[in-house]
Amino acid sequence: MDPKSPIKLLIVDDNAPWRSYLKVMLGHPVFQLAEAPDGLRAVQFLAKHKVDVVVTDTDMPGMDGIALTEKIRAEYPGTNVILLFSGKFNPGHPRHQAASLCGANLILTKDEVEGPLMHYLIALMKPQTP
Repeated sequence: MDPKSPIKLLIVDDNAPWRSYLKVMLGHPVFQLAEAPDGLRAVQFLAKHKVDVVVTDTDMPGMDGIALTEKIRAEYPGTNVILLFSGKFNPGHPRHQAASLCGANLILTKDEVEGPLMHYLIALMKPQTP
């Protein structure tokens, strides 16, 4: 990723106010933002546009965030995926175990998203050493 170029980021969530919140939080020129209301529309967007990072909710109608992450891993392996859970993350819960195995780069709860998400994205902007 070129540290001089904006990070192309796709926000995927069926909750419009939450998408708006993330857009405000990430509303800086270093980010080029797009959004999709569900996994199926995200797949359609990704077929036409290259993105660096997908931030997706796990629980959405149609294609959920876990299935979306698996599809991204298969078709766009260089894309970073950040999965967001509502509520507390419980590693023993089958849904949370599936999330841990689907290939996401980072799993966060929506309660803790601000600091860890920004730290992860800032790390992506740093030049990579060979």
